[in-house]
Amino acid sequence: MAEQLPHLKVVEPVGSAIERVKAVLFRPFDIGKWFIIGFCAWLAGFGENGGPSLPNFNFSGGSEPSPQRVLEDIKDFILNNLHWLIPLAIFGCLLLIATGLIFLWLGSRGKFMFLHCVAKNKSEVSLP
Repeated sequence: MAEQLPHLKVVEPVGSAIERVKAVLFRPFDIGKWFIIGFCAWLAGFGENGGPSLPNFNFSGGSEPSPQRVLEDIKDFILNNLHWLIPLAIFGCLLLIATGLIFLWLGSRGKFMFLHCVAKNKSEVSLP
């Protein structure tokens, strides 16, 4: 004999979620709480977009050199300036890694603060 499954209601969880949002954001309305939760949400998104995109400027105002000539010029420049390009590249890599770790930490901290604000219905930054 097959067991009868309970009747599922999809709308009830959505209604309770909307009531929770109303309670957190509007009962009572506090603009300071909105700013703190907004700051935590902004901080939670740190480092998730992959960084800024660079503009593409296309200034073609004359005859362009051949790609082989450009590669030769780049190769000559690199070989003639290795004494300062290698330390600069190492410093740049270390700076990128440090910046990435800082953004990773800030994003993680922001996620914890945002979850704390939403779950506990409190506007706290330093406690979580």
